[in-house]
Amino acid sequence: MSAAGIATRGRTLQKLSILREAASAGADLLGVMDQAHGPTRASALHAGLSAAFTGSMQQDAVQLYLLRTGGVLHLYAQPFDGKFALPGEHHAVVEGTLGGAAVLKESFSGPKWESLTDPEVATILNGSKGLAEVTSELRWDWRVGVGRFDLPWLAQTRARGGASSHVCMQATGEMRSTVHEVGVAGFCALLQALGRSLWPLEQPAARPFLEPTAFASTFEAVVGGAPVRACEPPSTGPCDLSEPILATLAPHAGGKLFVGEIPPHKESNARAFVLPTSLRHLPIVALVDLTLLGSARDAVVFTPTHGVMREGDESLIFAWPEIRAVSPPAHPEDAEVVIQLSSVGEIALPCAGRAGAMAALFSQFAALP
Repeated sequence: MSAAGIATRGRTLQKLSILREAASAGADLLGVMDQAHGPTRASALHAGLSAAFTGSMQQDAVQLYLLRTGGVLHLYAQPFDGKFALPGEHHAVVEGTLGGAAVLKESFSGPKWESLTDPEVATILNGSKGLAEVTSELRWDWRVGVGRFDLPWLAQTRARGGASSHVCMQATGEMRSTVHEVGVAGFCALLQALGRSLWPLEQPAARPFLEPTAFASTFEAVVGGAPVRACEPPSTGPCDLSEPILATLAPHAGGKLFVGEIPPHKESNARAFVLPTSLRHLPIVALVDLTLLGSARDAVVFTPTHGVMREGDESLIFAWPEIRAVSPPAHPEDAEVVIQLSSVGEIALPCAGRAGAMAALFSQFAALP
């Protein structure tokens, strides 16, 4: 697999993990944006990587997730250096304000709010038992391999002007295999606890954050109307596309790609472990086995109406008309093909070295009316 392919696959798995985490927290996904660019400094926030790494990591891509939880608009920004997920930021606006700014930092006795400009704000926040309970349970320990980031701050709040506050929190959670939790539920709990400490002051002056943030301006642009591509339903309902799947993929069957006649044990496992209950009645037209020993408990499954992928804890289900675009592979034998879905944006699908054939098939689907 090429370096670009490895990076895209890593970003896809992190995206699926974030979407699963957001759904578990009861958040509604309103939009997703994938931004790739040349390497840039990952900001002062990302300069604290230690242990197995030397030098500074560089941000070369970012995913933006626009969420709504309990009526609160919430932006999560997930930056990357290649396949490695860097510490991201949560941003939201809540009603109420203390008229100043404060920053949450680690101390010997646990997380504490500080403010050189507004010490009374820090005193109020540190006096909140509910807020202390929330922050003491969160885990700010972002790891990349055996290295870790030393975060200069954990969360911040500032008067936004008017009777609201802008709240920002570093991503938090455990690293699981190749993906990292980001703390969607933890941020929601922080907003709720913080909201109980804020007062309905009228028209205090806006204050800046006390520490530099990487994505505050991005959030303010989104709140002000900058577009984040909305999640859209497919323009047509599910349709039977068995014929083009068979016609396009059958000449390339072999290895990990099975088309038409699926080995019984693979089909049984794919139905039990990959397909959701709502799709288990459908025939399996083709299958890419993602397992080392050939069980197909992890796989990409082609049904007449939907594509389904399971890889470890992460899964994806989409109707074929959701495919809006396909990136031409660098080589026909690439291990993955990159598609754009109307629901979740850029996804790299494993394709058993049949990227050319898969791209040709998905281009047909992208051309559906």
